[in-house]
Amino acid sequence: MSKILNHRTAALTVATTGALASALLLTSNDTVASSSEKGVLVRPQPPVGAPLIDLDATQLDLFDTGKALYATPIEVEDGLGPVLNKSNCRSCHSNPDGGPGNIAVTHFGLLDKKSEDGFVELPGGTLLQLVAIIDPSGDEPSCAEVLPPEANFTTNRITPGMLGYGLVEAIPDSAIAANADPADGDGDGISGRVHWVEDLAAPAGSPLRAGRFGWKSIIATIEHFSGDASLMEMGITNQVLGEETAPNGDMALLVACDEYADPEDHPDEDGFTFVDRVTHFQRYLAAPPQAPRSGMAGEAVFTSLGCAACHTPSFTTSNDPSLEFAIRNRVVRPYSDFLLHDMGTLGDGLPQGDATGNEFRTTPLMGVARRLSMLHDGRISGGTIDDRLRGAILAHGPLGEAAASAAAFQTLTKDDEFELFQFLRSLGRADFDFNDDDSIDLADWNVFLDCRDVTGIGPDTTCGIGDIDQDGDADADDLQSFLEAYSGENGDCDGDGTPDLEEIFFAVAWSVDEATGQPLLAIAGFRGVIKILSASTQELVACLLGHGNSINEMRFHPIDPALLLSVSKDESVRLWNTISGVCLAVFAGHQGHRDEVLSGDIHPLGNCMASCGMDNSIKIWSLESDTLQSAIAESYQYAYEAEGGAQARAGAEGK
Repeated sequence: MSKILNHRTAALTVATTGALASALLLTSNDTVASSSEKGVLVRPQPPVGAPLIDLDATQLDLFDTGKALYATPIEVEDGLGPVLNKSNCRSCHSNPDGGPGNIAVTHFGLLDKKSEDGFVELPGGTLLQLVAIIDPSGDEPSCAEVLPPEANFTTNRITPGMLGYGLVEAIPDSAIAANADPADGDGDGISGRVHWVEDLAAPAGSPLRAGRFGWKSIIATIEHFSGDASLMEMGITNQVLGEETAPNGDMALLVACDEYADPEDHPDEDGFTFVDRVTHFQRYLAAPPQAPRSGMAGEAVFTSLGCAACHTPSFTTSNDPSLEFAIRNRVVRPYSDFLLHDMGTLGDGLPQGDATGNEFRTTPLMGVARRLSMLHDGRISGGTIDDRLRGAILAHGPLGEAAASAAAFQTLTKDDEFELFQFLRSLGRADFDFNDDDSIDLADWNVFLDCRDVTGIGPDTTCGIGDIDQDGDADADDLQSFLEAYSGENGDCDGDGTPDLEEIFFAVAWSVDEATGQPLLAIAGFRGVIKILSASTQELVACLLGHGNSINEMRFHPIDPALLLSVSKDESVRLWNTISGVCLAVFAGHQGHRDEVLSGDIHPLGNCMASCGMDNSIKIWSLESDTLQSAIAESYQYAYEAEGGAQARAGAEGK
């Protein structure tokens, strides 16, 4: 059992019997609470291209298998062609696999004012397939699709990304529809509307869904997207779209060039088709990270410009129990409402479904900091990320629903523009990626260490992305999150099972092993763990666990070299028996320090201790109470390990 003792100005917890796994302290309400309990670990966001957090083993296997097929070129005998643009998904979705790309495809058609919509789709569809397989008869390649001479309209489209789209797919239709205002009823100049579309992957007769994928929200589900891309971009008929696209609508040419029966995408030995496999991969891709996660001043600028009226920051996915745990009831921050908006001159003139030529879906901004090309046709490219962002924003005017925001952007002060771009650069940056190179390595580690000495960390400061729990400092809790995100070299040079990166020491104290006469060294620091080392053998003698944050200073008792004082950022002062490993007392609570304890020392006579801290106070702690002295004497019967028992008994007999 443990006794709790109030002695003079101290709140003590004294070990009287039994070894303590962790110490207890007396709180201001005179209740017992654990002092070694650290803050809840904030898990780092998956880096760009990684799977969702909380997938189970089966789902991770589906992700990995799908990712491999995503990058594998399809062979002609497996259904490729006869007309196509690329032979694998990665060729277009390459930044990273499943993300956006810079490859553009061409759409064409006939502008005809006499037609109902002013646009006529020519035979073969609007998408121009640039590659064709060889005519199986051995003649010259004749399967190629060409731009028809009657086409008087063309437009280019680059590849949108699919990162985080399993979460996007799980956004309820009602949540998207709730933001629609097709008649601009609130008079804010924004009149987004839902693009209600048929889900071709669903059973016939299923209700229309709120579109969310594609430049004009023409698709609602990832399986539909995968089936559409497999046919239109690679020429593979499948369970979603089972009829081949004839080159320029020429059925005779199709018969001559395609000798494989439809559908060409067959189940594998596990019962999954290619479309199934790449759907798994895209479904389980994590959303791009955002660091810092919230609170940047630039987001307020973003909102003040009216950008958030269309670029809706967040949604919560459905709580449908049929959804995977990793997807169900999760917050996703796409910065898009997925609605159609009139973009004026930025529109490309191509109608799709119910979307007019001037309308586009609000492009999701999650991951925008990693895009090398911007806007639907990739016209904004090159230069710095700030250059690309500036160009894309200005292109939102002078006409259309975003014109007012584009105009307001041009009136920003330099400081506001800087803050805005700082925020936009956070959309795609990983936690702890201080140098913004998509890798958490030793360079980031060194910056993180520097941030430890910084107080009052805010999201707009350099150290903001290192304070992952956003509590104002880079402490031991953030360290644990950093180590989970870290991808660089991290050994264990002393073989104690603790990664080297955690061995950040800034407190040291000498003592002696009275049983052997050998010098001992106590070291501690960032982790809040005290290590006792043999200076002669360089072996680890023991670890003392209990502090809930970094340890700032230690002092051995001037008379009893086994007793050790430690002070910590967790606002406590502790007294240890380093032979038995018992934490004898925790000096804390309602009469203890109210902020980080910086320094401490033991009186030369050994009868009291002093400590000082960030609370601008100095505390004097007595060590002479009968209860504490009894606990010190009794603590020598406990040893760290069975083989240390003799040493512990010898120490006790000498007292």
